[in-house]
Amino acid sequence: KYKGWSVCYHGTQSQFLGSILSHGIFGTQDRTQRFFSPSIVYSSHPRYATPQKLKDGKYIQTVFQCRIDPKVMLKKGTTTGGNHTIIDPNFSKEKQNSEIEWYLDGADIDKYIVYGMMVRISDDPATLPDSHWWSAGAKNRGGSGYRIKWRQEI
Repeated sequence: KYKGWSVCYHGTQSQFLGSILSHGIFGTQDRTQRFFSPSIVYSSHPRYATPQKLKDGKYIQTVFQCRIDPKVMLKKGTTTGGNHTIIDPNFSKEKQNSEIEWYLDGADIDKYIVYGMMVRISDDPATLPDSHWWSAGAKNRGGSGYRIKWRQEI
């Protein structure tokens, strides 16, 4: 059934892991739009894969690996900023600005499947090489590099 489906990723907060594994990815707003990306780098942005501080001071982030039916997915450009930089070197700037975000606009839960979970533990996600596109911009605007309020210690 899934032959020919495109690999994609969905970043999430750790508090939603159980719900997603049990019930699937719920959409935003009207709960029918589900967002994905062909880029794990993009899906690791703190807006999606919100870092959560562990007791040892490190941070954990979670991204699900999925497959999506390409016949029903819609594509659009980045909504997190980064229009003027390369977010993921696996994608051209043109592709990033036109199709780095994929989404389903409907309630059909059978048009995607969650089949893997990626977990990243780091000292500081903002200092990782793949984070350059979002962490530098936040620092340049006078912030600490973290535009998203990260979840407290677990």
